[in-house]
Amino acid sequence: MAATPPSKPFVLLRRTLLLAFVVFLVVVATTYVIRQRNRSTLPTPTRSPMEEAEPHLILTGEGFDYALTEEGKKLFHIRAKRILSEGEDDYVLEEVEIEITRDDGGIYQVEGGRAEVNLATNRATLDGGVRFHGPRGLEMTTEGLEVRHKGNLMVSSAPVEFGFLGRFTGRADHLRANARKNNFVLAGEVAIDTFPGDEVPMSLRSLRLVYDRDIKLVRLEGNVELRRAGSEIRARRLALKLAEDENTLAFARAYWEVEGRLEQESSEGVPRAVELSGNELSILFVEGTDQPLKAELEGDGTRLAMLTFDDGLGLKQRIQSDYLLADFDQGNPRLTQAFDRVQIDEFIALAPEPVLRRICADSAEASLLASGDIDEVRLLGDVEVQDGESHAHGDRVRAEFATDGEVELVGDLARVWSPQGRLEAPRIVHNRATGEIHAGEPVSAWVEGVGRLSPTGLETGSEPIRVQGREAVWSEAAQTVLFRGDVRAWQGENFMLADELLGDTTASTLTATGSVRTTWHPEPEKTPKDVEGLPAEPLEVDAPKLVYDQKAGVLTYSGGVQAVQGLRLIRCQELLANQAEGGGVGEITCRGQVLIDDKKSGNTVAGDVAVYNPTSRSARVTGRPVVLKDSKGTEIRGPVVVYDFVTATAQIQSEPEDEIESP
Repeated sequence: MAATPPSKPFVLLRRTLLLAFVVFLVVVATTYVIRQRNRSTLPTPTRSPMEEAEPHLILTGEGFDYALTEEGKKLFHIRAKRILSEGEDDYVLEEVEIEITRDDGGIYQVEGGRAEVNLATNRATLDGGVRFHGPRGLEMTTEGLEVRHKGNLMVSSAPVEFGFLGRFTGRADHLRANARKNNFVLAGEVAIDTFPGDEVPMSLRSLRLVYDRDIKLVRLEGNVELRRAGSEIRARRLALKLAEDENTLAFARAYWEVEGRLEQESSEGVPRAVELSGNELSILFVEGTDQPLKAELEGDGTRLAMLTFDDGLGLKQRIQSDYLLADFDQGNPRLTQAFDRVQIDEFIALAPEPVLRRICADSAEASLLASGDIDEVRLLGDVEVQDGESHAHGDRVRAEFATDGEVELVGDLARVWSPQGRLEAPRIVHNRATGEIHAGEPVSAWVEGVGRLSPTGLETGSEPIRVQGREAVWSEAAQTVLFRGDVRAWQGENFMLADELLGDTTASTLTATGSVRTTWHPEPEKTPKDVEGLPAEPLEVDAPKLVYDQKAGVLTYSGGVQAVQGLRLIRCQELLANQAEGGGVGEITCRGQVLIDDKKSGNTVAGDVAVYNPTSRSARVTGRPVVLKDSKGTEIRGPVVVYDFVTATAQIQSEPEDEIESP
């Protein structure tokens, strides 16, 4: 059967479709050729090694996937669910994710609701709730973030909020980060805090923070404040070295206008703290904790470094020097060393500060109790101590602060000054609890306020009494000073020897005991002018005991007395020298077994009581009886004998028995 030819309508349809297909191929080919020609006319830029990275762009449906690799290593990867618009190299994307690969292989992720991406510059600008994720719980959020240089640099265009390690949260006005190198810069009112309820609350405040995660170093600048529990440090700059876990501090260094407060363990419910200030502070922490192990604090040449210990009850102790070192135990300072221009003050927390005690030295070492109080201080080099009205000096000083105990001074010439006078000795120990000062051996002193050591001038003298001995005990409470061992005391030409000498400034008395010897030099202006030939020899008195009462104006020798002046000798059991009206010596009274030996004339007088009148140079002797012997052995007895030393003559007087003084 012959084939039936196709109808005309179907033939026309085939020809139309074939023509349309050919036209489509021509259009596509022409468009491709034109586009290739246009691209070939663009100049080829010089490419750096980083720019030799291979970009891979995949557009699938509405999605966007762009990766930048180098030597097979992914550097920068952008994904988006939707493409809102596109140009030749510019894209506006929605629901964007960016992965940035660090040098160590770690990944940082950035997410944003919207992003503008330029593939030529590998730059992305994100907005609409941007979130940044990194290793070890690092998270950041901001309303605007720009990723530049293939992910090398991220810059926020809005304030940043962040979290870290699941423990810290914070905010800053600006962020600039090199994610690939793990370096972050926060600026403008930076604030970092631990989450509420943290066991050891911490916070950081500054105007700028730089964190290099690879070396675990944080640098803060501008109005820096670091708080940990009740402790704080303030400075213009602060550097923090974190431990490997980034959760604790390994080292801290603060610079410029450093101030702070280190809280200590409470003692009996009373909060205690150590305050500090200086120009530079360095703290080494116990590994794995935030507890300090060692600290260094320096001044700036004009301003001293300072540590102040507060007992919580108003008493403070402050150590100042050019350079301070502190060792800690369980977070509390236990030993402090100070070097150059050291000053230690104990004062009450009032304004102005009443200083109770001050010690200055070239260097010092102070041990501290667990309570935070200074226990003991050892000082070296030109040490000065001021304690109330007393002050002292020595080459070396040891001071017990906590027990209000001893202050020991040692040196070639240790010295103590007080209202009672001055002590000098190789070793001086002041017991603040008992108020006693022990000095020796030997010791020298200048005693004030006990008048003059002279029977011819008992009024208060202008110069102190000089005393030397093997040791001395100075009691501030009793206002006494006791000298022992080969004691020598003098004032002007007047001299005293004794085994012991006790001065009482309250009673204004001097008491000498044990082989007492005194030498008194008469004052020429006190000598009566109507007596010719009056010897000017000094008066030497020996006795076991001497008491000088300044208020009563009496010198009392006792225990067997011998007085010698020139060729005249008097022996008795007790001798009293009284002050005359207007000064000088009035009557001198001898009691008990009195013997007057006038060696110039050979006469002797023996009796019970002798009263000597320095004006008439005569002695009235009474007794039962009084015995007068001359140089020839002639003996005269009577109840009263008046003996004249100038003429070497005697008068025998009768006197009723009841008027004779008993020995």
